[in-house]
Amino acid sequence: MRPDVIFGAGGDALPLVLVVVPIGMFDVGHRFDTGPDNCCFRRPHPTRLHPMPPPSPHASAGPVATGLATNPPELYHTSMGYVLSKVIGALLAPGMVLAIVFAAGVAMLWSRRRQRQGRALLTILVLVVGAMLVSPLQPWLTETLENRFPGNPPLPAHVDGIIVLGGAIEPLVSEARQRIALNDAAERLTATVMLAKTHPEALVLYTGGSADPLRQDAAEAPLAEALLRALGVPADRLLVEGKSRNTFENALLSQDLVKPQAGQVWVLVTSARHMPRSVGIFHRLNWPVIPYPVDYQSGGDFAWTNVDLPLRRGRLLAQALHEWVGLAYYALNGWTDRLFPGPDDREQVEKTISRTK
Repeated sequence: MRPDVIFGAGGDALPLVLVVVPIGMFDVGHRFDTGPDNCCFRRPHPTRLHPMPPPSPHASAGPVATGLATNPPELYHTSMGYVLSKVIGALLAPGMVLAIVFAAGVAMLWSRRRQRQGRALLTILVLVVGAMLVSPLQPWLTETLENRFPGNPPLPAHVDGIIVLGGAIEPLVSEARQRIALNDAAERLTATVMLAKTHPEALVLYTGGSADPLRQDAAEAPLAEALLRALGVPADRLLVEGKSRNTFENALLSQDLVKPQAGQVWVLVTSARHMPRSVGIFHRLNWPVIPYPVDYQSGGDFAWTNVDLPLRRGRLLAQALHEWVGLAYYALNGWTDRLFPGPDDREQVEKTISRTK
């Protein structure tokens, strides 16, 4: 498309390109390695983490566990759909949206005909960002997600399995630094270890491959297996699934791996804000689970004198918006049983607990 069609007769496309490209690289470059031939984001040389325990008897040879369904359900999405979801997610990320609007405003400032519109756009952008950071929008969005299921739910005396969803480990950082690197969702792992010690009869299933479409070899599962074993989870109780690329595949491939039976009690561990979407997927697959939310980010008062407060609220707002968009996307694709899973699922969980007592 000609520049004058987009920007008018002045053809002011070059400033926008000069601004968007560096900002886009800064925003997504740290997550998407472009391969060994890229001069900017070069892939680290693959080396083995040390120390690395021998693989669990439940794991397959290599970094990926067995259990991929030979005939996935109809609602399983194609590789093209997966890539498209990643592209849409990257474009709709709050940071990317702000970068695009900012770039458009700067481009207009360099235009002789649109300087007034550029100043107006940048002014609106500053006001909107400021309002979002000081308004109750972020706490409301986060708390609504995190309060959907009760924390510390009572568990039956017998638990058949504990499922922990991936997302707590940084595979690329771990590879580069030769040690297992955790992020702010590390409580998914620590809570799982405590539950495993409280219920020694339960299997522990970690499900998590690579969410990076350009580095499908950088899976979390082998690292999680090593860490959980080092923290005391016996190898004969540990299962790993390392092919899943998103939450839907976490549930689908885990179901195919363990083949849960009617009447079994499975506990699902993930971040509280992530729990509604996760529970909706498991129930869409007719796999009742007991939600065990962790990694809460709401419920405390943050001092306004904290100079990092705007940055913290911005990060929490981005996380909450990611989940709300994910809920809508998954519901539209039929991967969850409803738009905002919660109350009815809680009643089903209570019935499952009562049947096992």
